[in-house]
Amino acid sequence: MRAVPLVLAAVLIGSQSDGTAPAAVARLIEQDLTAARVPGAAIAVVSGDVVYAGSYGLSDADNSTPMTPTTLLQAGSLTKLFTALSVGVALESRQLPYETPLGRVMTGLGPQAAGVTFHQLLSQTSGLRDRAGDDGSADEAALAAAARGLGASDFILPPGLVFSYSNLGYSLAGAGLEALVKERYADALDALVLRPLGMTQSTMRPAQATARSHAIGHRLDGAAVVALRTPANDTRIWPAGYLWTNATDLSHGLSSLLSSGKVDGQKGLPASVIARVSTPHTPMPNVFVGGHYGYGLMIARDRGTLIYEHGGTMPGFSAMLRVAPERRFGIAVLTNLDNAPLRRVAQSVMAKALNLPEPSVPQRQESPVTPEDLKDLLGRYQNRGTADVSAQGGRVVLSLDGGPPFAVTKIGDNRYLARPKPEIAGPEFVLQPAANGNPPYLHFALWAYAKQ
Repeated sequence: MRAVPLVLAAVLIGSQSDGTAPAAVARLIEQDLTAARVPGAAIAVVSGDVVYAGSYGLSDADNSTPMTPTTLLQAGSLTKLFTALSVGVALESRQLPYETPLGRVMTGLGPQAAGVTFHQLLSQTSGLRDRAGDDGSADEAALAAAARGLGASDFILPPGLVFSYSNLGYSLAGAGLEALVKERYADALDALVLRPLGMTQSTMRPAQATARSHAIGHRLDGAAVVALRTPANDTRIWPAGYLWTNATDLSHGLSSLLSSGKVDGQKGLPASVIARVSTPHTPMPNVFVGGHYGYGLMIARDRGTLIYEHGGTMPGFSAMLRVAPERRFGIAVLTNLDNAPLRRVAQSVMAKALNLPEPSVPQRQESPVTPEDLKDLLGRYQNRGTADVSAQGGRVVLSLDGGPPFAVTKIGDNRYLARPKPEIAGPEFVLQPAANGNPPYLHFALWAYAKQ
């Protein structure tokens, strides 16, 4: 693929009329991000053989420092894709199956952690609980130590039962990678994936990132945009988040996904590893209709178009990658504002660029549900937070993390709808009864909650 200097953007816009000219797509993204009060963004767009790396706005709002395509930002959970690629390269080069249990390559693990496989960890079916990413250890040896500290209470559901998003799962996979290659995770990631893809500025190490051109994180506080000058760091869960990268490097990552691992026509990563991460491995009960999780990628069809997607958020930063492989089109956005609405922006911009039809409104057949209907499933469910299913005034309600109750109606087998108000259709969720020796669970958004 050929990289496009930013100075040629206007020429490219004039020479491409199909709506997918990368610089034109980047302008659409900028318009939406400006409306969301994002201080600055790094944007990568790939369309066919054309690669664009651009930026807009400020990397530091207080000091009016401009964002550039080489400014580093934290990518949050986009790191999971690169962890999965690294594990894949390491396993395949050693001719080990993805179903290899961790205990075969890493010593000192608890019995549950030793028995879980790389496939289960990378496909988010390990049964591990989740934990949020923030501040913690700065010691790189803490990744393996934390993995060895995982116990039975961390595995809240049987491995292989159901998709449930887990930062701990990817961190355990990263510790297994260290054991496979006998190197620290950051060095393994660099050697196996970052350098082969030409992502030469990207790094896990904050000291390296902050010694280079880097963005300051920001958060909205009412009308004010507040700088967060100390970046989050926790080596215990580095493989689940914390990668520092930029628009130029991410454009290489996008190219490799769309070209079977190649970058600029040259070998980057094995095609078999790209195929493995982009294979739908396990159904996702929520978020995507008919969607699956690959390895570090969420995979679904949006209005008939195959989509790979993954987002990320850290204190002060947000990220989103969205790829339409059959159209050889992809975008990646990094911003220095936490909880920026990047998924909505990416969906909207891609729909315009690819001329996708208007989305259809989901048709649901709702029916009432009584406490008696769910008597065996009432109670508290837990993962990184809590979900309470209870009876109030003769009706069933769902409360998340101690929040207000949402009225519950049934819309399918073991599938329910939560309504914050009678006129507002809220999120769907699953209540799965005990079956085949497996415990009951509640599945909401990305997480499976185990019944207490």
